[in-house]
Amino acid sequence: MVLVIFGSLPIIQDMEDVREFESKLSQAVQDKRQNLEMVYLPQMNKDLQLMVSACNTVLNALIKKSVFHNSSAHYDARIDEILPPSVEPVNNDKEKVYELGSRFGQYLAMLDYVVHYFQFSCDYLTPPRIAKLNALLRTFNWDALLLSSENPNTASFAEILQNFKRCGDNLAINIVFDGVSQLSRAQASVLKTLKMLSDFQRELYKLNVRSSVIPRTGLPPDAPANNDSLRAVKKVFPNTMRDEPFYTELIREIFLENSGPEAEKRRADVFARLEVAKSASKKKEETEFDARGELASGFRALGGNSQQLVLLINKLAENQKVLQAAQVTFFTRLRDLFRKAFNLPAEDLEIPITVTDPATQAKKREIIRFNQFLETLRRKARLFAGFSAKGSAVWQKLDAMTDDQLLDILSKNISELNALLRQCDGMDEYFKSSVKGEAKSKIRGIKIEISALRNTFLKANRIRADYSARMEEQEQLKRLGIL
Repeated sequence: MVLVIFGSLPIIQDMEDVREFESKLSQAVQDKRQNLEMVYLPQMNKDLQLMVSACNTVLNALIKKSVFHNSSAHYDARIDEILPPSVEPVNNDKEKVYELGSRFGQYLAMLDYVVHYFQFSCDYLTPPRIAKLNALLRTFNWDALLLSSENPNTASFAEILQNFKRCGDNLAINIVFDGVSQLSRAQASVLKTLKMLSDFQRELYKLNVRSSVIPRTGLPPDAPANNDSLRAVKKVFPNTMRDEPFYTELIREIFLENSGPEAEKRRADVFARLEVAKSASKKKEETEFDARGELASGFRALGGNSQQLVLLINKLAENQKVLQAAQVTFFTRLRDLFRKAFNLPAEDLEIPITVTDPATQAKKREIIRFNQFLETLRRKARLFAGFSAKGSAVWQKLDAMTDDQLLDILSKNISELNALLRQCDGMDEYFKSSVKGEAKSKIRGIKIEISALRNTFLKANRIRADYSARMEEQEQLKRLGIL
């Protein structure tokens, strides 16, 4: 009897050792999940939003200089999942720029889809989604835009930027290269988080196999990592893990962590991967809130889609010409002749529109003086373009202002943009309903531009609200004597 007890001691010790490791592992996984969901995943969401804004800025600048051609195809296409753009080389030089523009547009649309439709949680970001997001992020290697890059998209984009430097428009050049710089930093941050998330999912998978599958196999805690052990796990795996794939390599790691000459080292590596460390941005946030940096990001958000305003203005001007042509009569021709004869200015077209309040759905009628409205939009487009270029004259004026002045200007522009977008909605409906017959097909819709600009408004408004909330929090802490 004594021999049996003593003979079982190594097994009991091995079992206790494994249980202690699994207990610590479970706590480490739990801590890492909390760390990811409270610190890194929210930051990844912000980084991806920044990438969308920077992509819009770069794309609009390149379209304006006729490097890429404007196409709404990537906005209109229905997206149900991540489909990374092709990274295959384009051998035909004539098609290279067109194809790269198409891939860049698809890349932007996919990033926008991730920002708006992905849930930034450990449960949602499964290994297959992580893999697709990784592939999407590596469509372009923003921190190494070299002609010699092995990534064809990266090499082609580097060639375009090299030629773009010769365009002579320093403001446009600064806008594009500042956007690329933002893309580089944000991409590096997102890829780092995805690596941590991937490590977490590996250890979570192994922990679930440890707790749900291995106890049903009847294997001893010191079972070797051989084919017999893997077969025993595979036999009961479908009944416990169901829809989860069977990752042979990860299950082999479980046995190597339980016993063997390198078990202790492997366990230490596991805990190192799950180590909870505060991100640099979080540490900075705790020590000092960068108020001006936050306000600057609000202005950059407004500037990110300035080209959409230009496109919207052009479409409205074309629609007005179509409407005027459709309403030409003998008397309108006679009136125009008198104006030209006496050098009189043309009357500003007055357009009755219906504006809807999105909060209350209340509708009200407004009269818009068309030329005056277009000029307001043009001034706003020029101002927003200045917001997107760090070295512009607009930024020089902003740098000289106090934080309170910056907040007032940011709030004013956010409010004005919101009001203009409501009026643009009304203008869109007016033109579509006012033109009849064959001319109706010539009316150009502006819903795409309105949608892009509304996303700009929402992002800038969110930044402004976060800034105000943070400043109020700091004021309260100061009153309590904590800061």
